[in-house]
Amino acid sequence: MRSLMTRTRSSLYWVEQQLEEGGALNWCVTGLEREPAPYLRMEQLQPCNSNGQWVVVEFSTEGEGRDLVRLRPLPDCIPRSQVERQAQWASGLQKRTLVKVWSMLAYIDDAILKSFLLDVLMDDQLMLAFCSDKASHGYHHNHVGGLLAHSYEVAVSAATLCSQHQLGMRTTWVAFIGGLLHDIGKVRMFYNDSNGVSGAHEAYSFMVLSAPLEHLRMKSAPLFEALTACLALSSSRHSDPYQVAGIVRMCDRLSAEVCNWRKAFERRPSHFWYVKSQHDGRMYKRLN
Repeated sequence: MRSLMTRTRSSLYWVEQQLEEGGALNWCVTGLEREPAPYLRMEQLQPCNSNGQWVVVEFSTEGEGRDLVRLRPLPDCIPRSQVERQAQWASGLQKRTLVKVWSMLAYIDDAILKSFLLDVLMDDQLMLAFCSDKASHGYHHNHVGGLLAHSYEVAVSAATLCSQHQLGMRTTWVAFIGGLLHDIGKVRMFYNDSNGVSGAHEAYSFMVLSAPLEHLRMKSAPLFEALTACLALSSSRHSDPYQVAGIVRMCDRLSAEVCNWRKAFERRPSHFWYVKSQHDGRMYKRLN
């Protein structure tokens, strides 16, 4: 999360040692995108698994060059094929978002929360639906891939607010993961699944995350409570005991409202000050 608020740009690379002609061992660096591989010195790669490991490479965005700022390894248990396979499910902005989600494993410094997120990301069946499904039937982000786009917006906004208000790094990571997964149950809704149903998607979130959540509960009751508070159906009668849950819900509403505001002004001339949305009948205004 720190890199999201500093002047750096990051990319995800696979690094491994390969035997060259003549018997020399050299590091091979391969990116998910068709971009030149960065030059990484031997001492920078020393902590990496020689058999292969995913790493986040941070570059400075100041100046014209690509100055390496830092190399951050992901857990070395992640196979190369895992990330490459999932990256093939998406393209453009959606693919970049998926890569950013995987990259967060290099930043989350809480071992329990990192393990929980890794459990989720390693589930190909769930992740395929997460990448391709809609966030709603006819409300907001109701396009293919809208669920991932909306969820990542909520995750980043919630984590940024927690960091800004100095609620602690654990709370910040819970905000990111809770925001990312707050709508995950929608993969079982009728508009995403031919065998899906209509109902409270929050209940389905606990169903699709049952195994990772059980592992989390066994490792840390407070983290389990805080994260499930972000996933649970909100009760208007009482405020959330965990501040992070309220922040996630606030960012959820904001993401939906901004999406509908953008829809209202689609294909409208830039000088239009206000418009009545054909989507929800609301009046929207903007500052040109």
